Amino acid sequence: MTLNHFANTEEALKFALDEKIADLRKEHAAAMGSLADQYNDEEFHALEDKIDDLKVVGRSMGLKV
Repeated sequence: MTLNHFANTEEALKFALDEKIADLRKEHAAAMGSLADQYNDEEFHALEDKIDDLKVVGRSMGLKV
């Protein structure tokens, strides 16, 4: 397998995790603000859990996320 953009698979995975965490954080901020009426407590906490889980996964792989 040859990577075109990333130097290695670790760099690619870190990028993917960082991007997804950033997306979830934006959604979480919206859920706390302008879109608060569209999220119930379960959905709001699920966003927090997803962010935390992805950070745990990244750290377990030795990535700084």
